[in-house]
Amino acid sequence: MKELRSAKVYAFETPFWVKLAEDGEYTYSNVASWFEPEDLVTKNLLLIPIHRPGHWILAAVCVKEKTIEVYDTCAPGDHKIVFDFLPRFMEEVTKSAEKKAAEKKAAAAAAPPLRSGEGVISPPAS
Repeated sequence: MKELRSAKVYAFETPFWVKLAEDGEYTYSNVASWFEPEDLVTKNLLLIPIHRPGHWILAAVCVKEKTIEVYDTCAPGDHKIVFDFLPRFMEEVTKSAEKKAAEKKAAAAAAPPLRSGEGVISPPAS
């Protein structure tokens, strides 16, 4: 049970895939504001529910292993679009996370160092 509690899993909401694959086109910009890239890259597993005509499938992205699995109880249908779009999505997420980390590091390096006593708020003397 401890292992299950510490699992790092992120489950997307149903509209995620609809917007990512809008009209059969890959559209990262439609979903880019729905999550923090630096949070997604720390997860072990991403779950993406996908509605197909008449049934649902589940895509699972194993982040650390860089694998994608599709679970479809009806039939091993054509999931080419999933295997085309999700690697592209993960590539963009990783690039965004790396860019944010670099920006954060640069901002920290550019900040002037504090001298002793600076940055500390003390109550006024009575």
